[in-house]
Amino acid sequence: MTEWLVILAIIIILFIIFKLGSFLWRFLGLAMAIFLVWVFKDDISNWFNQAVTQINANGIESVLNSGVDFVKESFTSISNWVSNQIG
Repeated sequence: MTEWLVILAIIIILFIIFKLGSFLWRFLGLAMAIFLVWVFKDDISNWFNQAVTQINANGIESVLNSGVDFVKESFTSISNWVSNQIG
């Protein structure tokens, strides 16, 4: 009977460790993301400013066409990679 209690206690302790560890990893990931945004806030601000300026200068259609071209090139690249892996 005591063996079952010990096994149950070990399982409960492992469960608590995994749950606490999961929370800590998520918290560390969030803290790292906030830290990176804080460190690179000037670069992010400049990129956003350039993106908005490009949209205002060239129009939204130009930006959408660039996005469509990127998706097409990505799909072609992935399909070539898959065909190389298969063949």
